[in-house]
Amino acid sequence: MPGSGADPGEPGPHPPGKRTVPPLPGQAGKPGEGHRKSGGGHGGPPQGPRGPQAGASGLPGDPGALTLALLADIHGNLQALEAVLEDIERQKVEAIYCLGDIVGYGADPNACCAIAEERFGLSLLGNHDDAVLGRTPLAFFNPYAAEAILYTQRVLEARHRSFLEGLPYVHATESLFLTHATPFEPRAWHYLDAHNLHRNLPIVGTRIGAVGHSHLQGAYVFSEAKGNWIYLAGLSHEDEPIPLGKRGCIVVVGGVGQPRDGDPRAAYTLLDVEAREVRFRRCPYDIGEAQRRIMAAGLPPFLAARLSVGR
Repeated sequence: MPGSGADPGEPGPHPPGKRTVPPLPGQAGKPGEGHRKSGGGHGGPPQGPRGPQAGASGLPGDPGALTLALLADIHGNLQALEAVLEDIERQKVEAIYCLGDIVGYGADPNACCAIAEERFGLSLLGNHDDAVLGRTPLAFFNPYAAEAILYTQRVLEARHRSFLEGLPYVHATESLFLTHATPFEPRAWHYLDAHNLHRNLPIVGTRIGAVGHSHLQGAYVFSEAKGNWIYLAGLSHEDEPIPLGKRGCIVVVGGVGQPRDGDPRAAYTLLDVEAREVRFRRCPYDIGEAQRRIMAAGLPPFLAARLSVGR
Protein backbone atom coordinates (compact mmCIF):
# COMPACT_ATOMS: atom_id res chain seq x y z
CA MET A 1 0.00 0.00 0.00
CA PRO A 2 1.24 3.50 -0.69
CA GLY A 3 2.42 5.29 2.39
CA SER A 4 0.35 8.45 1.95
CA GLY A 5 -3.27 7.57 1.28
CA ALA A 6 -4.89 6.79 -2.05
CA ASP A 7 -2.70 9.05 -4.16
CA PRO A 8 0.97 8.11 -4.53
CA GLY A 9 1.46 11.55 -6.06
CA GLU A 10 0.45 13.51 -2.95
CA PRO A 11 3.06 13.32 -0.18
CA GLY A 12 2.39 14.33 3.37
CA PRO A 13 4.13 17.21 5.11
CA HIS A 14 7.92 17.22 5.19
CA PRO A 15 10.16 19.00 7.69
CA PRO A 16 11.43 22.40 6.59
CA GLY A 17 15.00 23.41 7.30
CA LYS A 18 17.01 21.30 9.70
CA ARG A 19 15.33 18.76 11.91
CA THR A 20 16.59 16.02 14.20
CA VAL A 21 15.29 12.58 13.32
CA PRO A 22 14.02 10.32 16.13
CA PRO A 23 16.75 7.98 17.46
CA LEU A 24 17.43 4.90 15.40
CA PRO A 25 17.67 1.42 16.88
CA GLY A 26 21.36 0.79 16.23
CA GLN A 27 23.61 2.00 13.47
CA ALA A 28 23.21 1.80 9.74
CA GLY A 29 26.26 0.34 8.09
CA LYS A 30 27.32 -3.14 7.19
CA PRO A 31 23.78 -4.64 7.26
CA GLY A 32 23.02 -2.91 3.98
CA GLU A 33 25.88 -4.50 2.13
CA GLY A 34 23.88 -7.63 1.43
CA HIS A 35 21.65 -5.74 -0.97
CA ARG A 36 23.90 -4.81 -3.82
CA LYS A 37 23.15 -5.23 -7.49
CA SER A 38 21.85 -8.73 -8.11
CA GLY A 39 21.90 -8.84 -11.87
CA GLY A 40 19.83 -7.45 -14.67
CA GLY A 41 16.35 -8.60 -13.72
CA HIS A 42 13.62 -6.04 -14.37
CA GLY A 43 10.81 -7.61 -12.38
CA GLY A 44 9.60 -6.14 -9.11
CA PRO A 45 11.89 -6.82 -6.18
CA PRO A 46 10.40 -9.02 -3.45
CA GLN A 47 9.51 -6.98 -0.39
CA GLY A 48 10.42 -7.74 3.17
CA PRO A 49 12.52 -6.65 6.10
CA ARG A 50 15.74 -7.08 4.13
CA GLY A 51 14.70 -4.97 1.15
CA PRO A 52 14.92 -5.77 -2.54
CA GLN A 53 16.58 -8.99 -3.62
CA ALA A 54 16.00 -8.59 -7.35
CA GLY A 55 15.10 -5.99 -9.92
CA ALA A 56 18.38 -4.14 -9.57
CA SER A 57 19.94 -2.40 -12.52
CA GLY A 58 22.21 -4.40 -14.76
CA LEU A 59 24.65 -1.51 -15.15
CA PRO A 60 28.14 -2.74 -14.33
CA GLY A 61 30.20 -1.57 -11.42
CA ASP A 62 30.38 1.68 -9.49
CA PRO A 63 30.65 5.19 -10.92
CA GLY A 64 33.89 5.72 -8.99
CA ALA A 65 34.91 9.38 -8.87
CA LEU A 66 32.09 10.56 -11.11
CA THR A 67 29.94 13.58 -10.46
CA LEU A 68 26.35 12.59 -11.17
CA ALA A 69 23.27 14.67 -11.87
CA LEU A 70 20.40 12.99 -10.02
CA LEU A 71 16.92 13.71 -11.39
CA ALA A 72 13.46 12.45 -10.50
CA ASP A 73 9.79 13.18 -11.12
CA ILE A 74 10.07 14.73 -14.57
CA HIS A 75 6.39 13.90 -15.11
CA GLY A 76 6.17 14.74 -18.78
CA ASN A 77 7.20 18.36 -18.21
CA LEU A 78 9.44 18.97 -21.21
CA GLN A 79 10.06 22.64 -20.45
CA ALA A 80 11.34 21.87 -16.95
CA LEU A 81 13.49 19.00 -18.20
CA GLU A 82 15.09 21.14 -20.91
CA ALA A 83 15.93 23.85 -18.35
CA VAL A 84 17.54 21.29 -16.06
CA LEU A 85 19.57 19.82 -18.92
CA GLU A 86 20.81 23.30 -19.85
CA ASP A 87 21.96 23.81 -16.27
CA ILE A 88 23.63 20.40 -16.19
CA GLU A 89 25.62 21.31 -19.29
CA ARG A 90 27.24 24.12 -17.29
CA GLN A 91 28.29 21.72 -14.52
CA LYS A 92 31.10 19.16 -14.49
CA VAL A 93 28.84 16.14 -14.77
CA GLU A 94 29.83 12.77 -16.19
CA ALA A 95 26.42 11.10 -16.13
CA ILE A 96 22.73 11.80 -15.56
CA TYR A 97 20.74 9.34 -13.46
CA CYS A 98 16.93 9.52 -13.28
CA LEU A 99 15.24 7.99 -10.25
CA GLY A 100 11.83 7.48 -11.78
CA ASP A 101 8.56 9.04 -12.90
CA ILE A 102 9.57 10.23 -16.33
CA VAL A 103 5.87 10.38 -17.23
CA GLY A 104 2.57 11.31 -15.58
CA TYR A 105 0.90 14.70 -14.94
CA GLY A 106 2.52 16.54 -17.87
CA ALA A 107 1.69 16.81 -21.56
CA ASP A 108 4.91 15.53 -23.15
CA PRO A 109 5.64 11.94 -22.13
CA ASN A 110 7.03 10.96 -25.53
CA ALA A 111 9.56 13.78 -25.69
CA CYS A 112 10.68 13.17 -22.11
CA CYS A 113 11.10 9.43 -22.70
CA ALA A 114 13.11 10.14 -25.85
CA ILE A 115 15.46 12.41 -23.92
CA ALA A 116 15.79 9.89 -21.10
CA GLU A 117 16.69 7.10 -23.48
CA GLU A 118 19.22 9.23 -25.35
CA ARG A 119 20.79 11.29 -22.57
CA PHE A 120 20.53 9.44 -19.27
CA GLY A 121 23.12 6.94 -18.12
CA LEU A 122 20.51 5.30 -15.87
CA SER A 123 16.73 5.48 -15.55
CA LEU A 124 14.65 3.77 -12.88
CA LEU A 125 10.92 3.08 -12.76
CA GLY A 126 8.62 5.27 -10.67
CA ASN A 127 5.04 4.70 -9.56
CA HIS A 128 3.49 6.76 -12.39
CA ASP A 129 5.65 4.95 -14.94
CA ASP A 130 4.54 1.71 -13.31
CA ALA A 131 0.87 2.70 -13.55
CA VAL A 132 1.19 3.63 -17.22
CA LEU A 133 2.43 0.07 -17.77
CA GLY A 134 -0.61 -1.28 -15.89
CA ARG A 135 1.39 -2.60 -12.94
CA THR A 136 0.15 -0.20 -10.24
CA PRO A 137 -3.67 0.13 -10.08
CA LEU A 138 -5.25 3.51 -10.79
CA ALA A 139 -7.18 3.16 -7.53
CA PHE A 140 -4.02 4.27 -5.72
CA PHE A 141 -4.07 7.67 -7.46
CA ASN A 142 -6.26 10.73 -7.06
CA PRO A 143 -8.54 11.59 -10.01
CA TYR A 144 -6.14 14.18 -11.45
CA ALA A 145 -3.19 11.80 -11.42
CA ALA A 146 -5.32 8.93 -12.75
CA GLU A 147 -6.57 11.05 -15.64
CA ALA A 148 -3.00 11.99 -16.53
CA ILE A 149 -2.00 8.32 -16.47
CA LEU A 150 -4.85 7.44 -18.83
CA TYR A 151 -3.78 10.29 -21.11
CA THR A 152 -0.21 9.00 -21.10
CA GLN A 153 -1.39 5.48 -21.91
CA ARG A 154 -3.27 6.87 -24.93
CA VAL A 155 -0.48 8.97 -26.38
CA LEU A 156 2.65 7.05 -25.43
CA GLU A 157 4.37 5.60 -28.46
CA ALA A 158 5.12 1.88 -28.49
CA ARG A 159 8.88 2.41 -28.49
CA HIS A 160 8.68 4.56 -25.38
CA ARG A 161 6.45 2.06 -23.64
CA SER A 162 9.06 -0.59 -24.41
CA PHE A 163 11.70 1.69 -22.93
CA LEU A 164 9.73 2.00 -19.69
CA GLU A 165 9.11 -1.74 -19.59
CA GLY A 166 12.85 -2.35 -19.54
CA LEU A 167 13.60 -0.12 -16.56
CA PRO A 168 14.55 -1.55 -13.15
CA TYR A 169 13.15 -0.43 -9.82
CA VAL A 170 16.52 -0.36 -8.03
CA HIS A 171 20.15 0.37 -8.86
CA ALA A 172 22.50 -0.88 -6.13
CA THR A 173 26.30 -0.94 -6.25
CA GLU A 174 29.24 -0.85 -3.83
CA SER A 175 28.77 2.88 -3.29
CA LEU A 176 25.16 3.71 -4.26
CA PHE A 177 21.62 2.60 -3.52
CA LEU A 178 19.15 4.31 -5.83
CA THR A 179 15.41 3.81 -6.10
CA HIS A 180 12.30 5.92 -6.66
CA ALA A 181 10.49 5.56 -3.33
CA THR A 182 12.16 3.83 -0.35
CA PRO A 183 15.02 1.31 -0.16
CA PHE A 184 13.13 -0.89 2.31
CA GLU A 185 10.09 -1.48 0.08
CA PRO A 186 10.78 -0.01 -3.36
CA ARG A 187 7.47 -1.04 -4.94
CA ALA A 188 5.21 -0.18 -2.02
CA TRP A 189 5.66 3.48 -3.01
CA HIS A 190 6.05 4.82 0.53
CA TYR A 191 7.44 8.29 1.10
CA LEU A 192 10.73 8.50 2.93
CA ASP A 193 10.37 10.46 6.16
CA ALA A 194 11.69 10.66 9.71
CA HIS A 195 9.29 7.96 10.87
CA ASN A 196 10.43 5.23 8.48
CA LEU A 197 14.08 6.28 8.16
CA HIS A 198 15.15 3.58 10.64
CA ARG A 199 13.85 0.91 8.24
CA ASN A 200 15.63 2.35 5.24
CA LEU A 201 19.10 3.24 6.51
CA PRO A 202 20.13 -0.38 7.20
CA ILE A 203 19.34 -1.25 3.57
CA VAL A 204 21.58 1.55 2.36
CA GLY A 205 24.35 0.68 4.81
CA THR A 206 27.40 2.91 4.40
CA ARG A 207 26.52 3.66 0.80
CA ILE A 208 24.94 6.84 -0.52
CA GLY A 209 21.21 6.36 -0.88
CA ALA A 210 19.10 8.54 -3.15
CA VAL A 211 15.36 8.64 -3.84
CA GLY A 212 12.71 10.79 -5.49
CA HIS A 213 8.92 10.34 -5.24
CA SER A 214 8.06 13.12 -2.76
CA HIS A 215 8.90 15.97 -5.19
CA LEU A 216 10.89 17.50 -2.31
CA GLN A 217 14.62 18.10 -2.01
CA GLY A 218 16.94 17.48 0.92
CA ALA A 219 19.11 14.92 2.65
CA TYR A 220 19.10 12.76 5.76
CA VAL A 221 22.66 12.86 7.10
CA PHE A 222 24.30 11.92 10.38
CA SER A 223 25.19 14.87 12.60
CA GLU A 224 28.22 14.12 14.77
CA ALA A 225 27.33 17.12 16.93
CA LYS A 226 23.82 15.82 17.63
CA GLY A 227 24.70 12.13 17.56
CA ASN A 228 21.76 11.46 15.29
CA TRP A 229 20.45 11.79 11.75
CA ILE A 230 19.10 15.19 10.72
CA TYR A 231 17.20 16.39 7.66
CA LEU A 232 18.67 19.23 5.60
CA ALA A 233 16.10 20.85 3.32
CA GLY A 234 17.29 21.81 -0.13
CA LEU A 235 15.75 25.28 -0.06
CA SER A 236 17.74 26.11 3.07
CA HIS A 237 21.00 24.94 1.48
CA GLU A 238 20.60 25.77 -2.21
CA ASP A 239 23.81 25.25 -4.19
CA GLU A 240 25.85 24.76 -1.00
CA PRO A 241 28.27 21.82 -0.84
CA ILE A 242 26.66 19.42 1.64
CA PRO A 243 28.99 16.73 3.04
CA LEU A 244 27.17 13.43 3.46
CA GLY A 245 29.64 11.94 5.93
CA LYS A 246 30.88 8.38 6.12
CA ARG A 247 27.75 6.84 7.60
CA GLY A 248 24.62 5.89 5.76
CA CYS A 249 22.72 8.80 4.26
CA ILE A 250 19.74 9.20 1.95
CA VAL A 251 19.38 12.10 -0.46
CA VAL A 252 15.95 13.22 -1.68
CA VAL A 253 16.85 14.59 -5.09
CA GLY A 254 13.92 16.93 -5.83
CA GLY A 255 11.24 17.10 -8.51
CA VAL A 256 12.05 18.29 -12.01
CA GLY A 257 8.54 18.60 -13.40
CA GLN A 258 6.33 19.31 -10.39
CA PRO A 259 8.18 20.58 -7.28
CA ARG A 260 6.15 20.57 -4.06
CA ASP A 261 8.20 22.60 -1.61
CA GLY A 262 6.63 25.95 -2.46
CA ASP A 263 9.31 26.83 -5.02
CA PRO A 264 8.10 26.34 -8.61
CA ARG A 265 11.61 26.11 -10.07
CA ALA A 266 12.70 22.70 -11.33
CA ALA A 267 14.90 20.83 -8.86
CA TYR A 268 17.73 18.34 -9.21
CA THR A 269 20.84 17.30 -7.27
CA LEU A 270 24.54 17.08 -8.07
CA LEU A 271 26.37 14.22 -6.36
CA ASP A 272 30.15 13.87 -6.10
CA VAL A 273 30.40 10.16 -5.39
CA GLU A 274 34.03 10.07 -4.28
CA ALA A 275 33.82 13.18 -2.08
CA ARG A 276 30.39 12.08 -0.73
CA GLU A 277 29.01 15.56 -1.26
CA VAL A 278 25.84 16.96 -2.84
CA ARG A 279 24.65 20.31 -4.14
CA PHE A 280 20.96 21.09 -4.52
CA ARG A 281 20.18 22.94 -7.76
CA ARG A 282 17.09 24.92 -8.81
CA CYS A 283 16.31 26.01 -12.37
CA PRO A 284 13.73 28.54 -13.59
CA TYR A 285 11.79 27.38 -16.64
CA ASP A 286 8.91 28.45 -18.88
CA ILE A 287 6.05 27.48 -16.59
CA GLY A 288 3.53 29.26 -18.79
CA GLU A 289 4.38 27.08 -21.78
CA ALA A 290 4.17 23.92 -19.68
CA GLN A 291 0.75 25.05 -18.46
CA ARG A 292 -0.45 25.83 -21.99
CA ARG A 293 0.60 22.38 -23.15
CA ILE A 294 -1.24 20.72 -20.26
CA MET A 295 -4.42 22.62 -21.10
CA ALA A 296 -4.08 21.93 -24.83
CA ALA A 297 -3.78 18.22 -24.06
CA GLY A 298 -7.12 18.31 -22.25
CA LEU A 299 -5.60 17.45 -18.88
CA PRO A 300 -7.14 18.77 -15.64
CA PRO A 301 -6.56 22.53 -15.17
CA PHE A 302 -5.39 21.83 -11.62
CA LEU A 303 -2.29 20.11 -13.00
CA ALA A 304 -1.41 23.33 -14.83
CA ALA A 305 -2.26 25.70 -11.99
CA ARG A 306 -0.17 23.92 -9.37
CA LEU A 307 3.03 24.48 -11.37
CA SER A 308 2.92 28.21 -10.60
CA VAL A 309 3.03 27.70 -6.85
CA GLY A 310 5.28 24.67 -6.51
CA ARG A 311 2.68 22.52 -4.77
